[in-house]
Order: sequence, then C-alpha cells, then structure tokens
Amino acid sequence: MDNNENEKNFFSPINLYEDFVPETDIRYGNTKEDAPTDGVVFNEVFFNGRQMSDGKVSIYGMYARHVDKVQNTAILIIPDCEGELDIKLLTFYSNMGYDVFMFDYAGLRDGVENNRTSYPSSLKYANISNPDNGFYQIKEGCSPKQTCWYEWCLVARYAVSYVISNMGAKKIGVLGIKTGAEIMWHLIATDSRVTCAVGLFGAGWRAYKDARKYDPGEPEPLSD
Repeated sequence: MDNNENEKNFFSPINLYEDFVPETDIRYGNTKEDAPTDGVVFNEVFFNGRQMSDGKVSIYGMYARHVDKVQNTAILIIPDCEGELDIKLLTFYSNMGYDVFMFDYAGLRDGVENNRTSYPSSLKYANISNPDNGFYQIKEGCSPKQTCWYEWCLVARYAVSYVISNMGAKKIGVLGIKTGAEIMWHLIATDSRVTCAVGLFGAGWRAYKDARKYDPGEPEPLSD
C-alpha cells in the first residue's frame, strides 16, 4: 500500500484489522509463580504472538489471582507505554475477586533489557524506543499496518486469547491507561470477546494532542 492509496482511504479499526484472526493455539513459554502475598498469587508468563518470516512475537505479562476468591470474570489491564507492570493495581483487583492480567506491548525501551515483550526484526517499529515506530504519523512509504499501533492492538488481541484459554475467563473487562486506553479503543472495535471497557486519560484523540482550539496568545474563555 503506497502513500497515494493511504490518502484515498479512510481507515477504521474494523477495516484495518478485519483480515487478522489471532491464532487459537497459543504456545506458552516458561512461567514463574511466586508464593502468595497477602493471599494473591502472581505469575510471570511469556507466550507467542503472531508468526513472521523471521520469528514470532514473544509477549510478556503477569497475572494475579486471589487464592480464596474464584470468579469467571477477568480484568485485562493495558498500561501506559512508559509505565511498569503495576503490582499494586494487580493486587487491588485481585482482592476484589477478579483474575487480573497485565501485559507489556511497548517492547524495547532505553535502559530496560529484561522482562519485556520482544518483536522480530521485521516488526522493529513496534518497539517504543524505535524513532520510526509511527507513534504520531505513518513513515513515508509505509501503510497503517506498519506502525506500532497496529502491532500493539494485535498483542492485545493475543492477550485476550491468553486470558480465555489459560485463565478460563467467561467474561473479560478491559482497563486501558493513557497509551493503553488508545489501544483499548482499537481492541474493543475489533474483538467481540471483550464484555466491557474503561479508558483512563486516553480518548482516542492523539492526533490532536498538541492542537490548540484557540490561537496562541489568545486567552481561552472560562468554562461555565
């Protein structure tokens, strides 16, 4: 798809992801289960994402469950791209009786080497540290499918599959935070397995993040 074709087409999450179906046979890597802390058990997991010619995406995440509270409802947390996996947040929802899963999608970051989702070289633009990741605009000669946003949504869809197949969830709610909320909008538009979703600090308007409603230097009117 060249730039001219990009300009002629209006892309929505539905037509952008319509030809992608997550593989149902998700193969899991090593898991590390910690001893219960205040009744909550944490598992660090790695599982495969989609296959490329030069390798598979390896997705890292952590899920938490309370030893005394078993539900068939899970919460999938998509954190901000700059944040770490939040143990306190995992614990909070686990203590409410939910199975909770949080995953990394941002890949390589400056100064961070371990416990991250990794992408094969053909998907290097999915790493948040890559300047050509398409975070704000599509790189010259590329399509919307060659951006970090596209790949991050695919990772989120694999995470939904993991929650269903490994955690036995019958209902899945999604909590997206900042950049994770932007991914959430893509996810809920393309994956009917999600029951409900809540976004925090991300309303899907990133293209207008630095755009001012009023001219610079002109005072903005007081709100009512």
